[in-house]
Amino acid sequence: MADSAGRIEILLVQDDPADALLLSDDLGIHKVVNKVQVAHDVTTALAYLMGTAPFIRPAVPDLVLLDLNLPGRNGRVLLERLRADPITVAIPVILLVDSPAAEQIVRAQFLPVQGYVVKPVDFDRLALIVRSLDGLGFQFVRTSCGA
Repeated sequence: MADSAGRIEILLVQDDPADALLLSDDLGIHKVVNKVQVAHDVTTALAYLMGTAPFIRPAVPDLVLLDLNLPGRNGRVLLERLRADPITVAIPVILLVDSPAAEQIVRAQFLPVQGYVVKPVDFDRLALIVRSLDGLGFQFVRTSCGA
């Protein structure tokens, strides 16, 4: 949930460490200060949501960035869980897809998500989708410029 400064919390569910790192770096380059929790599989994402080990308490993120192609249980399991729980049913989910062709295939399935972004994630495309969601946006930090 958003913290007292209004920063939203993002759950990134992505099994590829390189893709997760690229997105985290891109957020840093754009000076986004929102908290990002990374889960590399559905089991870890569910533990985060339920507050089971290694997490201390349940968490309700404000936004989920979800790769459907995950090892073990795929991302559809997590999406179904999010949509079945009254606490998480309204959390916006943006799917991370491997290609424009994959995006078209997934779109045709009419999954209950708020958007799609092709990996590696283009920050401008992601920001456009996030800004379109009611009550959400990235928070940026102003850095001092040396003269």
